[in-house]
Amino acid sequence: MFKFIAAALLLLGGTVQAQGTKTFKVMDAQGFKEPMVAYTVDVPQDWSIEGLIAWQKPCSGNDYFEMGLIARSPDGLTGYRIMPGYQILYYDVSPAGLDPDLARMLVANNDAQLNELRTKFRGSNCYVAQVTGTQQLFQNLILKNRPQGAQVLKSEQNTQVMQLYQSMFGQSVQGMRNYFDATITALSYPLGGTPIEEIVVFSWYAFLLDATPGIASSSSQHVVVDQIRVGWINPARRAQDEAALAGIVSSLKVDPAWQREIDAFYKNLASDRSKNNEEAARQREIQRQRDEAIRDQQHRQFLEMITQ
Repeated sequence: MFKFIAAALLLLGGTVQAQGTKTFKVMDAQGFKEPMVAYTVDVPQDWSIEGLIAWQKPCSGNDYFEMGLIARSPDGLTGYRIMPGYQILYYDVSPAGLDPDLARMLVANNDAQLNELRTKFRGSNCYVAQVTGTQQLFQNLILKNRPQGAQVLKSEQNTQVMQLYQSMFGQSVQGMRNYFDATITALSYPLGGTPIEEIVVFSWYAFLLDATPGIASSSSQHVVVDQIRVGWINPARRAQDEAALAGIVSSLKVDPAWQREIDAFYKNLASDRSKNNEEAARQREIQRQRDEAIRDQQHRQFLEMITQ
């Protein structure tokens, strides 16, 4: 079951619509001038399904847009879900060697900033916490939301996502360290008295700014949990449920017209960033020249003063 469902949850690509299924259109009604079909997916006729592309949303894993999708069998014992990710921030200050009153003030100011973020993020998928690793994240974001008695049956590294992360975040830069992990985990738990088996595709990456040198050092951590995909089955009808999930996931495909709009969006975003960077560099150069001119003028005035 583990390898079969894990492969299905990772699979993206079109298939011929199976008999007894219906096609659901995942709509994007927020990103562009007119509502657009973003994805299509085939589900069994008697299943319920809902989903959308959200741009105007509380803080979550993607800063711009994300897809939410949930498809369930009539009895709810089989299903597939795509959930938005999370962002988790944390700042810390170590005022070693400072006057006790000043040290308390710095710590209180840091705590006040964290509390301000907690208020800002309330009701969203963003949190303030110091992250220690996958086990902590999985416990608080996944297991905490499962029925009592949930157990981890098996967990293994998701090599496909790890290779992607390695290419993106494998090289740290001076002053900043990158961390990442990706897992596929099998769970079991009772749902209304029926045993359920679930596969969770879970991945995250983090940027840690090292403590700045000096008496009062500070550091920060930014963690992004990617979109989470889960599929669950009733083991009593394993073959039927696994086939249903495999058909759903393999039928999920992006609409070409929407993909073109998304590509253009990111292209324009990159262009705007480049222009902003160029403008910022130009303004820095203007300021440098101004500062240099002021220093030259002050130098001339000094020379005139001592030579007259």
